[in-house]
Amino acid sequence: MNKKILLSGFGDFVGNMLSDSLKGRMGEMGVTVCKIEKKEYLVPVGLLSSAAGTGRSALETAARIPGFGAVRAYEGKELPVRILLFVGFDSEELDKALAVCRECGIGRNDLKAVLTPDNALWDVLTLCRELSDEHRMMNP
Repeated sequence: MNKKILLSGFGDFVGNMLSDSLKGRMGEMGVTVCKIEKKEYLVPVGLLSSAAGTGRSALETAARIPGFGAVRAYEGKELPVRILLFVGFDSEELDKALAVCRECGIGRNDLKAVLTPDNALWDVLTLCRELSDEHRMMNP
C-alpha cells in the first residue's frame, strides 16, 4: 500500500504553508500528501484515502459505488482544527513521519489519526469530532 497523509483544515494561509512544507519533505520519503477538499468532508475517509493521489475526485468515485452515490458535497464551515490522517504506515514509518511533521511546524494541537478499519467509514466531520473529544480527554 502506498503511504499517504491526508490533510483536512489546511485551507488558510498557515495551513497552505504547512501543507507545502509537508509535501516537499514527505515526497522525499516517498509519501503522498493530499489535501481533502472541503466539499469532500462527507465522504468516508477510507474512500478518500483510496482516491487520494489518483487525480479523481472522491465525490465522483463515491457516485460510482453502489450505496455511496447518495454522498453529497459538504457546504458548511471549514474545520476549526487541522487533521492529518496517516494511511499505510507501519509503526516505525509513522514515528519518522511524525518527527518530520514536527520539524515542518505541525503542532501538538493539530489532530492526528491513522486510518483503521474502525474509522474508515467515518466522514471527515465525524473523524474531527472523535479526535477532538479524544484530544480534550488526553489534554485536560
